[in-house]
Amino acid sequence: MIQFHPEATTTYTVTGTDVNGCVNTAQQTVTVNPLPNIDAGVDQTVCPSEMVTLTGSGGASYVWDNGVTDNVAFTAPASNTIYTVTGTDANGCVNTDQALRTIATSPPVNAGWIIMYRRIIYLSWKWS
Repeated sequence: MIQFHPEATTTYTVTGTDVNGCVNTAQQTVTVNPLPNIDAGVDQTVCPSEMVTLTGSGGASYVWDNGVTDNVAFTAPASNTIYTVTGTDANGCVNTDQALRTIATSPPVNAGWIIMYRRIIYLSWKWS
């Protein structure tokens, strides 16, 4: 048995000779399929605890890391995370892609000032 990794579709010929000197040949074509163009989607910025759905494309089936299931919503973690999807096409060819989910920080709220005037309370706040 000979192991090899062809780069392109090729027809191979083998010739055999038996003990009587009889010769025969056989041919076998090895088809090399292109890798699927797997896409994990665009990088996104999300808020902590926001629901996120990751969906792979370019293949027939997908497996994500970090416990993610394709096209099923989950709660975003508290830190930036790179998710890798492994996609398989109809020929069994496999490729991967990654998507970054950046976690946005919540803006701090400045309580500002409170003024009481004739029993009416005025509130003001400022985002910083």
